[in-house]
Amino acid sequence: MATLAGFTLPLSLNGAESTAAPANYTSASLALHDEPAQPPTATPPQASSTTNDPLAQWTMVSSGESDGYTTVRWINKQFVALGAKAIMTSPDGVTWRNTAGNLTGSYYDMASNPSASTFVAIGNNGTIVTSTDMKKWAPQSSPITVRLFSVFWYNGQFLALGDNGTILISPDGARWSSLVSNVGETFHHGTVLGNSLLMASYEGISTSTDGQTWRYMLRTSNRMMDIATNGKLAVAVGGTPDNFRITTDGVQWVRSSVSTVEQLNAVTWTGNQFIAAGDNSTILNSPDGMTWTLRTLGGNYGIEGLAAHDNIFVAVTNGGLIFTNQKVAAVARPEISFAPGPAGSMPRLELKCATPNAKIYYTEDGKDPLSGSIPYTGPFSPAQSETIRVRAYQDGMAPSAVASADFIVNSPTGSK
Repeated sequence: MATLAGFTLPLSLNGAESTAAPANYTSASLALHDEPAQPPTATPPQASSTTNDPLAQWTMVSSGESDGYTTVRWINKQFVALGAKAIMTSPDGVTWRNTAGNLTGSYYDMASNPSASTFVAIGNNGTIVTSTDMKKWAPQSSPITVRLFSVFWYNGQFLALGDNGTILISPDGARWSSLVSNVGETFHHGTVLGNSLLMASYEGISTSTDGQTWRYMLRTSNRMMDIATNGKLAVAVGGTPDNFRITTDGVQWVRSSVSTVEQLNAVTWTGNQFIAAGDNSTILNSPDGMTWTLRTLGGNYGIEGLAAHDNIFVAVTNGGLIFTNQKVAAVARPEISFAPGPAGSMPRLELKCATPNAKIYYTEDGKDPLSGSIPYTGPFSPAQSETIRVRAYQDGMAPSAVASADFIVNSPTGSK
């Protein structure tokens, strides 16, 4: 038997604690669960363990601000991760802020004008929002209601592309008009090579020199997802390894062999190498776009976007997680226990974290807690038997591992 702040708590081998309770029920118990000691991290088996290898280790640094991310960019000296109800910004890839406020919908891409005085984010249902500082966003009127996947500053104006050949232009991000397209395909992501736009689509690859008239350069049976360039060569990735293509002129796309069978969703040029990523935590890197090394994020995550700056890499997943290649300390895993109180009082749960100033969040529905879950402000009494799951967050650190326990309410003696 052990005594905790006035409660008599028999401790069993399965981690259960019990306490006497007031008249509405006879007792309550707390069965702690075994959980992973650390949040997800991984060291790619193909990667060197030396400190000069920027892809040697990945750490989860954010979770729960979005149901799923669609892409991540380096814009205006910060990383920007876009997703469902999320426009996340970070100066270092570790500390993230959701600037979306009350905005709804899913966001797929962002661009700015050359002076970085106007930022445009686009998304589903024709959603367009703008900002002058990437801190507050204003919805803009859109002439369409279909998904917009990509936005560029191109030929002195904003250009947005999306479903069914949708093309929108705007001089300032606020006033938008539709262009008549000569293609009906769904544009996805792309890049600019020379004076030409190169766009991956669900039907292949198309190019344009004015953003309105398009030429098919490659037709595929599986969708193409993204294109990146180092200024001399462009790399396109898609739904199958057969869709991995390279070009030097945007016209002839040559199939390149890579050592993966996974769908690739994103590719980017970091300044000194190409990085491609996709399903099942797959990461590939190449200094020249020709020779590729297979890596992994670890686990089984669908990577939707990659961005890099100064050897800091950020990956976002369709499960709402953000990873960085930096070695980041994790917040201590929270502790769940009965709170002190007088004998016979309503049993209350207390959540603690050893990391100073950490913010604790919990759920009562069995789901993993997110930074938007119920904030812990003090001991509380669950109204019924339920599973409590707890996670702690702190700026500049990786989220804690999840702690969980079953809070079990026993009915009063003789009740039915």
